[in-house]
Order: sequence, then C-alpha cells, then structure tokens
Amino acid sequence: MNIFITLSEEPLYINPFVKKIIVALPYEITGIGIQQGKTIVAGKGISDKIKYLITMAVISDPLNLIRRAVLYTSFVFLEKIKIIGFKNPYSVAAVAEKYRIPIIYCHNVNSPDFIEILKQKNVDVIINPAQAILRKDFLQIPKVGG
Repeated sequence: MNIFITLSEEPLYINPFVKKIIVALPYEITGIGIQQGKTIVAGKGISDKIKYLITMAVISDPLNLIRRAVLYTSFVFLEKIKIIGFKNPYSVAAVAEKYRIPIIYCHNVNSPDFIEILKQKNVDVIINPAQAILRKDFLQIPKVGG
C-alpha cells in the first residue's frame, strides 16, 4: 500500500498518531508533504499564540512543553550559528529522515504542483491531520476513500 502523509509542521509537537504510523509503516509511506507557513498561529496576534501554548500545555503536560520549548529554542539558536547540524527531534521532518521517507515541502497542499506530485506517487491512502481545507482535486487522488 502506498501511503502519503500531509501536514503542517508544529515546532513543539509531533502528532503521536502520525509518529506511530511513520514508525510502524516506514516502507509503505511514499512521502510526507509538509505545508510551510500556515501553522495554527502563523500571522496571528500574541493572544492567539498564548492560547496555542496553553492548548499545547494541556495536550502534552506543561513541564514536558517547557522542556520541548527549551530544546527547540536551543536547536534553532545552534542552527543559526551553525554549531551543530541536528534537527529538532520533535520535527516530523526529523522522524521522516530517520526512516528515509522523502519529504516534500509546499505552501499549499491544494496547489496544482503538489496535486501533480501526489498523482505521480500513485497514492492509495493520504493521511492528513492538518487543518487545511482539502479541495476536490486533492480528495480524488487516493485510490482508497477517494
């Protein structure tokens, strides 16, 4: 079965469901499409960002969230000054790379270019836990559930 996953990258959180699928079925995943620039809080005000952090704290335990935030900030800082080449361990991209799953970055999963990539991958199932509204062209691609 050819599985493709599309999602938005969240800096402090990897969806446990997505991670379990990647770990359990790495050879069946033909790729992961990461939509950039449209996270839940992108372009939002400070109050929306605070609400997002509170939500993340409730979902993942406040102490764990603080630990991940410090770790993520460290990785961003070290990456900027080019000291280490490690990626954020809470990144979907880092998990995908560990299992040698191709990553495709896009700005819109509904774009004609991205739709064409999905068609070429001959996808049976698309898993999309992102909050993007999917258009008919996208929904007709997978063989199962399309």
